[in-house]
Parts: sequence; C-alpha cells; structure tokens
Amino acid sequence: MKATHHSCHRLVKIIFIFITALSLATLSACGGGSSNGGGGGGTGDPATANMYVTNGPVNTVTRSPDGKTIYIGGNFTTVAANTGGAAPISNTSGLPVGNYPKVNGDVYASVSDGSGGWYIGGSFSSVETVARNNLAHILTDGSVDPAWNPIADSTVFTLAVSGNMVYTGGLFSNIGGAARNRLAALDASSGLATDWDPNANNAVRTLAVSGNTIYVGGNFTNIGGQNRAGIAAL
Repeated sequence: MKATHHSCHRLVKIIFIFITALSLATLSACGGGSSNGGGGGGTGDPATANMYVTNGPVNTVTRSPDGKTIYIGGNFTTVAANTGGAAPISNTSGLPVGNYPKVNGDVYASVSDGSGGWYIGGSFSSVETVARNNLAHILTDGSVDPAWNPIADSTVFTLAVSGNMVYTGGLFSNIGGAARNRLAALDASSGLATDWDPNANNAVRTLAVSGNTIYVGGNFTNIGGQNRAGIAAL
C-alpha cells in the first residue's frame, strides 16, 4: 500500500504536455531531414526556432510510436512560445500582439518611436537574423530597421526619445560611431552620435527628458565635468 501511494505521488509531480500540432509537425519534419536545413533551403533547424519552451527544467522526454506527439515532464508550470528577450503584449488581453523579431539576449529598455515601432536596448548580439549590438530599432511591421545600427560596445540600460534624439545610457564607451562614455544622444534616423558628450565616469541606469533638461541616474560620481553622486540634471 505504501509503495502504491509513493508511485501515485510521483505521477502527480510529473507534468505531461501535449505539444501542438504545429510544433510537432516541425519536429517530425526535422527528423526526416538534415539538421542544417539541407533539402529545404533553410538556414537552420526549424525545431530549434519554433518549438515551445518551458519555464523550468525538463527531466524526461518520451515520443509516441507514430512520432506525432512528445510528452515532457519536469519542474515547470508553463509551456509557451519562445519569444526571445522581448515581445509586445496587449494591454487589454495580456496576450502577445502580432509578429515580433526574436531578440538573442536580454532587453533592459524599450521606448516607442512614436510611429508604431520601438527602440530596444540591452545585452544582445542579434535581433532575429540581423546583427545588432545591444541596440535596435524595430519598425511598425516588426522588421529590424536596416538604417539604424549604433553598435554599442557594451550593455544599454536605459532609453528615452525626445524629438529626433534617442538618449541612451549604459556601460558602453563607444556608440553611434563615436567615443561616448556611458551616455549619448543618437540621431533617431541614422543612429549616429551627436556632439552631446556628458562623459559619465560610471554606469548610467536611468534617464528622463523634460524640455531641454536630461535627468540621469546611475553609479557615476562625475558627469558633465561636475562631481555628481548618482544623479544629475544636464
């Protein structure tokens, strides 16, 4: 009796998930072809890009005899689409909205471009298949802006848009084609750095724009040529 109770307890702890037909078809197709997309003209394994992901470890995987279903069990509570480091969410339904390119890394800041698109910053190396170092502009149709590529050489923590400027703060020392220590103003169309150069001596983690004044917070002790401990108005 004790052994039966223990077995039932273990079964309750194992969560089996039925993978949707779309994901399963992708996996089945992957099993019939090469993993590098040979024969289909692809650039990689579609299962890797399209399979749903869990929010915890997977301890067991079992495939049905017909190859159409996979059962997984482990220490997780959710199985959902792999969105990467960013996704637009409806403020009414709470569900993802439309198509959005997958970010390969962490996104720490996002701000509207005022035209239906977004600027994003963080610690990433690509957006979908487009190389982008820590900064990117996502257009209204969900594509990556080919003309906007500031190439920040380190993490971006904060963004603010004002007029035709994208104010950017983080840990970088080069951005928009110029040497800029942790704080820069980028042209919203070209991504090039303007002449504005406050030269913070440590990380900038937050900023806000009010009229002609830029409020900045972070770990710095000197900014704009003045001693300022963690907060400044420029």
